[in-house]
Amino acid sequence: MGKGIYGEVTLVYSGNDYQILPYTYPDFRFKEYQDLFKKARRLYQSEMESLKSG
Repeated sequence: MGKGIYGEVTLVYSGNDYQILPYTYPDFRFKEYQDLFKKARRLYQSEMESLKSG
């Protein structure tokens, strides 16, 4: 990432679902969070497709 911004893997998206890792934050294990992440992922994909075709 850069300039003091760091990232870490806490969930893995595979097979149309998120896979929980041993060190996944406890909150992120809840279905409600995973549903929110899926919605954000679909929105991002849609925006990227719009930019490609636009």
